[in-house]
Parts: sequence; C-alpha cells; structure tokens
Amino acid sequence: MTITDFLIKFRKLAERLIEDDQKNDVIKQLAEAVFSNQSLLDESEACVSLVSSLARNLESADDTENLKARLFDYWCYLIQACKIDLFYICHKDNLYALDSAFDPVFLNGRYYIEPKADGSIDEKSFEQELSNSHAPFIIYDAWGAAIIKSSLCSKVLGVIPLFELMFRGNLAHNSNPSNVAHMLMHSWQRLDNSDIDTVIIGNSYAWYAFPESMLKRSSNLSTHSLSIRQYVGMSERLLSTHPHIRNYVFCGGHFEFYYDLLRSTENFNVGILREYSQFTAAAQMSLLNANEPWFFPLEDSTLLAYLAPFRAEITSERILSIENEKIRGEALAYQKQSVESRVSLNQAEMDVLAESRGKGASKSVRYDHTFDDNTRLFARIKENLLAAGKQIIWITPPFPPAYNDNVVEKMKKNNRDQLQRLTAPGFVFYDLSTHSDFNAEDYRDGDHLNANGAAKLLAILRGEGIKL
Repeated sequence: MTITDFLIKFRKLAERLIEDDQKNDVIKQLAEAVFSNQSLLDESEACVSLVSSLARNLESADDTENLKARLFDYWCYLIQACKIDLFYICHKDNLYALDSAFDPVFLNGRYYIEPKADGSIDEKSFEQELSNSHAPFIIYDAWGAAIIKSSLCSKVLGVIPLFELMFRGNLAHNSNPSNVAHMLMHSWQRLDNSDIDTVIIGNSYAWYAFPESMLKRSSNLSTHSLSIRQYVGMSERLLSTHPHIRNYVFCGGHFEFYYDLLRSTENFNVGILREYSQFTAAAQMSLLNANEPWFFPLEDSTLLAYLAPFRAEITSERILSIENEKIRGEALAYQKQSVESRVSLNQAEMDVLAESRGKGASKSVRYDHTFDDNTRLFARIKENLLAAGKQIIWITPPFPPAYNDNVVEKMKKNNRDQLQRLTAPGFVFYDLSTHSDFNAEDYRDGDHLNANGAAKLLAILRGEGIKL
C-alpha cells in the first residue's frame, strides 16, 4: 500500500468512526491499516497513544471518544511526517492571504494554477505534479470551483473550499477588521450574558429585521449575504461554546437552499467572505484567551483545517484592532443608524425595485446541486440542535407583493417545501412572506424591512411566544 493509499484509507475510516458508522468493524479496519504500516509508527506521543487506544477499543469499543481524539493527533502527525503538497486554484488575492499563513513545517510543495476567465482550468498544467505527490490537497475558491467536477479529485487527500478552510482554521483573510467583523464580535460577546438565551442567525433580511435596540433576550449574529453553510458553522460553534443558548432563530428568504456564499464571485459577496473570516478568527482567539474549548465536527472537505497549519502570529497580527473601542463604537453607530432607519420608498418606487430584486434572486434557481448540499447541511444541524435539547425557529420574513410575484415559483415552492419537511417537535417554521399587515411604509427598499417593519415583525413573533 502506497503512502497516498494509506492516508486516504485512514482518513475515510476515521471519518466513519467520527460518524459512529458501524464502529466495531471500523475500529478493526483502522487497527489493520495502522499496524500494517509500521513505517508510519514511531515512539512519538501521537503514535503510542493511538496504538494504546486502538488496543483497548479492539477488546471493548467503550472508549471511542478517546480514540477519536487520538485519531486526530495521529492525523496531525502523519501530515507533518509525510509533508503535504498544496495545489491552489483560486484568485491571486486569496492565494496571497492564505499561503502566507501556512506553517512551512507541514509543506513539501506549493503549486498555483490560475483559473481562466471563463472559469475553466488547465488540468494538464499540473496533472503530473499532482500524480507524483503522495499527500496532495487541492484548495479552490469560487473562481476555481470547476475543479470539483474533475476526475483528478479522486487522486487527492482533500478538495477544500478556500474560505471554508479559513473559517475552520480560524484565519483572517487580511488586516484591519471591518465594520462587519466589529459588529459580529459585539453580538458574539453579548451572548456571554446569561440573560441572552436566543441567537438569531441569518443574512441581510435578519440583520434589518432584528435591530439590537428592539431585542431583550436575544443577540443577532447576522450580516449581509451569509448562507446556510455559515448558519450551520455558527450553530456548531455555539453548541460547544455557549451551551446556555436555548433558542436558535434562523431568518432567510426564498432562495436560501439554492444559494451558497462560497460559490459567489460578486465583489460584494467576496468582501463579506473576507470580513466574515476576520470575525471567525477573532471569535476563536477570544476563546483561546479565555481557555475555553473550540470544536468542529470532522468533515472531509475541511480536514486540513484540523491540523492548525496556520502560523498563529499571522491571525493575531491580522485581528489586532478587533477590540479597539473607538473603531468598535464607530461600527456600532453605523449599524444603529442603518437598521433603525424608518426611511421608506413610495409605492411606485418600491414596486420597481422589488420587481428587480425578485428577478435577481431568481437566478439562483439553476443551482440544484447547491440545493442538495444545503439540504444535507441543514438536516445535520437540525439533528444536532434537537439532540442537544434546543428549540429551532425558521422565519421567512415579509416581502412586498411585487417581490414575491417576481421570484420564480419553483424556487419559492422548493424552499418552502423543504422547510416544511424539516418541521418536527422542536422545529417551527413561520412563513410570513405574504403577511398582509405590511405595506410600503414598512420596507427600506424592494425586499428588506425598515425599523417600522421590524417592530411589526417582532410583535407578531412575540405574540407566538418566541423569546426575542
């Protein structure tokens, strides 16, 4: 068995054990794979602890949590011992932000493949180098996403979305945290208040619908353009770091299951990704400083992030100003002015903008693969939240009739039907998209509530017993 074959086999078996998939059989297969590759065992703590844990669990699989931790330690050992080759298929700006942070102790070689203007990739330009590598990883962004359909992916240890790696690896994209990062950190820190037992997670619809000044028992961890992948990541973090949070409120539009922020190349959305990475890195650093735990479920696509291969000083440098009170105050003042505005358009102006926004949102309907991915992702977080005894509320907020009428029916129906299928004891879905109490004076533009509309929405939800 080659080193590459062993690494791939070990990774897949470890993932199955993490998922508790036929654990007795998996433990036996893991032991056979590890013990048959003596060249990758030595007297290091990682190796000795793994062998000991495997031996105990072969006799009686009653300590699998310890074994899972030892598998992680051993995987870190393997990657450092074998060295990895990184194949970047991404925008140059993202390449510079990521590559400069990697700890060279893990690296053998690095290769950059620039996607063409049409998104296609010249696979021949790196196929030989990839074949010669015994520990290759492909890292891609939205510009290089075509690689995930390539047969070359079957030859690598991991095919990893660049920004997901940054989020999971707690790396900030660049320095000078933005308004978005400061506002999210403020909301994150509010969750430390034991009186806050509800978190709101969503995109711009949630950001405008739940102004902080109107909230009593909740904190709003929403910002523009976030997608279900970020909702799930945030919820997984909070389950571990803030167990006192009992209610998880998600708020999104008609397109949520068809949309993935990581797959967008629009300048505004790319900016949000970079700003969101500043927040996730700062949140992690705050927990490390407090000696609190940090946990992510193991996933194939983000396995590399578990190695913490980034140089810690890089993230520290990039988020240095995140606690600057002056900058934080300016960011919060901007947020307050924006979300508490009662400015609205006249009916005719709103209808024109709503029609345009509805047609724009409908473009996502062609992404059936994204719908499937998001369905799987949200089903997982639903299961984890309910298993932890949490209450889940999904809210589709009110929209102007001209917006609803111009969102393609397939997308509205499939999004709504999927949420209705998710309903269960502990999961409630409120579709308020066509609520008749909202008019032009309640919207700031063609599809977002202003402060008037937010007050109405909160009154409706509190009337349903939701603690906000």
